[in-house]
Amino acid sequence: MTLIAICLAAATWFARTFGTVALNNATAESANRALKGFATIPEDAASVFVRYTPGASATIKFNLPRSEFLSWCESNEWAIVPDQDGRRFEFVTPRGSGSWYHDKVWFVLFSDR
Repeated sequence: MTLIAICLAAATWFARTFGTVALNNATAESANRALKGFATIPEDAASVFVRYTPGASATIKFNLPRSEFLSWCESNEWAIVPDQDGRRFEFVTPRGSGSWYHDKVWFVLFSDR
């Protein structure tokens, strides 16, 4: 029984470690294909960075102007919290959170499985 548990743990680690997708300076289209529905990057995002481990988590960064960022959050019905001067925003999704500052979006999502 212990051997089976060890084998399952090793198989899970192997799948998560070697199943990781990493993109750097990608387009939104290629990032969305890699994320396979786990998250959706706005079409007009630029310089997209993704590190995604299926069944675990994703770290996503990209450039997006303020007005488009706010529209994106609103269309996803995410809570947005601005700082006092409105130059930085924090946002919360059902699976994670992130921030926007100087046209750069950064967030982390966790699997709901």
